[in-house]
Amino acid sequence: MADEQFRARYRTLGEIRSSGAIGNLQDGPEITANGVRTRLIAWPGNGFQTESVHVLTLRPGEESDIYAYGMAEEAMLCLSGCGEVLLRDGWTEIHPGDIAYYPEAVAHGSAPQQAPARISSSSPRSRRPSWSSTSRPASTSEPRQP
Repeated sequence: MADEQFRARYRTLGEIRSSGAIGNLQDGPEITANGVRTRLIAWPGNGFQTESVHVLTLRPGEESDIYAYGMAEEAMLCLSGCGEVLLRDGWTEIHPGDIAYYPEAVAHGSAPQQAPARISSSSPRSRRPSWSSTSRPASTSEPRQP
């Protein structure tokens, strides 16, 4: 376990920017982003200026909006559970340890399978989705297989 003096939660924005810090996947405020519960781990509010890391927790039946970042890439790491991600206009399974990578302007989304899934996402912090939709692209409108 990291020495508490290095934990981001005990450091100022300036201290994090000048000398770094150690965050934790359990720390940070929870918000709704792209339609799902999202915990902000590294973000401008705690000193990270050029990157963001957040954890999505999806329960069965939930799925994120379909979205794309116009000027940023995104990587999603499956931490626990099994889920599906929209990749190349189709849904594909991910398992713990799998990483889905999305170049800028590529539509993507995520959904759990039978049990809750936790997915960590990382992207440059200054970008917002260039578009967002709560529906699936027409080419993926068929129901997922159980």
